[in-house]
Amino acid sequence: MAISPQYVIHGTSLDNLIHILATGKLETNPRNATRVLDPEYYNPRQIFTQILFKDLPHQEKQLSHWFMCGIILDKRILKDRQWYATAIGGFYERFADAFSKSKSHSQLQSGSEIIAKNATSHAARIPSLASLKKYITKQMQPGILGEVGFIHSHEILFGEDISLAEYGVCILVREWAFRNMISKAEQEVIKAKCQELGMQLVLYGGNSKSRYWSLGINKTIDLINEYAKG
Repeated sequence: MAISPQYVIHGTSLDNLIHILATGKLETNPRNATRVLDPEYYNPRQIFTQILFKDLPHQEKQLSHWFMCGIILDKRILKDRQWYATAIGGFYERFADAFSKSKSHSQLQSGSEIIAKNATSHAARIPSLASLKKYITKQMQPGILGEVGFIHSHEILFGEDISLAEYGVCILVREWAFRNMISKAEQEVIKAKCQELGMQLVLYGGNSKSRYWSLGINKTIDLINEYAKG
């Protein structure tokens, strides 16, 4: 049976979301976005994402993205762009090194290995993801990481800016955070920018404040399918 990804997802903060929507793209070197870590020590100029699969084990209680927002990208990007997949925290300091035969896995920042990759832009099809899905499945066993098993399972890294007009599907935002963590004016900016880009803003979770409130992966995918543009 084919291993079919559903979507690519990039988790971010509400502050970063405003900047991303203003530029209309995910940037490898964002100038104005806030950062979780000190940019002097953490700026690999790569975009960190993850792949959403259906029917992962124990998916019903898993968080589907980092932080309060999830920017959903069409899976076409997995054949259109170069990328590589690693365990959480793994990346090369230079994107090109992931595709160089002279670079060893030991040069990955986390010491992990490349699990899968697409070395060719505009490939005819998405490369095999069987090894990646197998790796993710192992990380989601009960008692290992709990609700964060999925988001701690892997990274998919891109080395070029990603246009939301070309690949954006919709924006998921925790409703409690949207209503309580940014101003009314910022809420209106987000709504207007989503409309300009033709991307649906999807608020979910109601008034639940809990950090670990989650739809699970399957229901997240179902929600995306319901609101996907086009």
